[in-house]
Amino acid sequence: MNEDKCITAIILSMLTTEVERVDVNVVKSVTLAENTAAKFASFDTTVMVSIQNLLNNFKEEVIHSVMQINSSANATTQPTRPNVDTTNNA
Repeated sequence: MNEDKCITAIILSMLTTEVERVDVNVVKSVTLAENTAAKFASFDTTVMVSIQNLLNNFKEEVIHSVMQINSSANATTQPTRPNVDTTNNA
């Protein structure tokens, strides 16, 4: 019976050390996973903002170009009066 208690104490001591080691590794793994998730979320946000800015700039450039083309087209298609002298100088 004394021998059983001694064996149990040794096994519990070994298991306690091993469980503590596993606990530390689990905490490290969870922390790493949380940091990775945070970095990914930040990266995702950064990419989305960059794409949104690029699309907004593209939209503005297209609108500006269309307005310039429209202005140029209107300026060149305005009817002009012929430069004809209708007085009879004969």
